[in-house]
Amino acid sequence: MLSPRLTRVARRVVLVLVGIFAVLWLYTIVTGGVGPVGQDIDNYWDAATRLRAGQPLYVNTGDPNTWYSYSPWFAWLWVPLTFVPLPVVAVIWMGLCLTAWAYIVWHTRGATELLLLVAPLTLYGAWVGNVQPLMIAALIRWRGPATVGVLASLKVSPILLALVWVGRRRWGPLSIALVVAGILASPAFLYDLKGYPWGLTEPMSPWHYSVLVGMAFTAIASLVAVTISRTRYAWLSAGTAVLAARPSLLLYDVGWLLAAWPSRQDES
Repeated sequence: MLSPRLTRVARRVVLVLVGIFAVLWLYTIVTGGVGPVGQDIDNYWDAATRLRAGQPLYVNTGDPNTWYSYSPWFAWLWVPLTFVPLPVVAVIWMGLCLTAWAYIVWHTRGATELLLLVAPLTLYGAWVGNVQPLMIAALIRWRGPATVGVLASLKVSPILLALVWVGRRRWGPLSIALVVAGILASPAFLYDLKGYPWGLTEPMSPWHYSVLVGMAFTAIASLVAVTISRTRYAWLSAGTAVLAARPSLLLYDVGWLLAAWPSRQDES
C-alpha cells in the first residue's frame, strides 16, 4: 500500500503523462493527421444518394473509409438530407457531432485522468463526422434496452452491453434489446450484401490478426462481463466486451467504456 504522499506523486505523474498524450493527440487531430474534417459525412451522404437512385446500398468502393456498413434505416434517414446542399448538411451534422462530444466530456469532468484520456480520443470520432459521439451520448443519457438495441443495429457489437442483463437474469430488458436490434437491422437482408465490408478490420482489433484470436478475446471479455454483472464493474466490463468484438476497432471506440458512467436513465 502506497503512502498518501507517494499516492499523490503517482497521480501527478499520471496526470502529466496523460496530459502530454492528450495535447499531442489533439495536435494530431487539428493538423489533419487523422483525416479530413467530416470525412465520414460523404459515406452517409453517398449511401443515401444511392438509395434515391435505386442503386445498391452496400458497395465495395475499395476504400475502407467510404464503405457503408450500417443498417438501412440510417441511410434512409439521410435521404431527405440529400435534397439540401451538402455543405449545409455537413455544418449541421458536424455541429451535432461536436455537441455530442461536448456532452460526453461534460459527463467525465469529475475524473481528471479519464477526462484527459477520453476527451481527445472521442474527439477523433466527432472530428471526422462519425456517428459514434451521438451513440455514446445516447448511451450516457438513456442506458436502457431500447437504446442498446438501436446502437446494436448500427454497429452490431454494442449488443454485448446486454450481457449485463444476461448475468443478472433480467430477461425483459434483454428481450427488448434483442427485438429492437433485430427489427432495425433485419431489413439489411433485403439488400444485396455482396458489397458489405465483411472483412473490414483495423490493426488495433484482435480480429485483424485472425478470426480465432478475435473470437477468443470476445468470448473471454463476454464471460467476464456476465460473471461480474452484479458488481459495480458490470457496465465497464460490458463495454470492454464491445471493444473486443469490434473488427474495425479505432481509438475513438474507447468511448464504449463510458457505458460504466452513471446514466440518467439506468436500467441497472
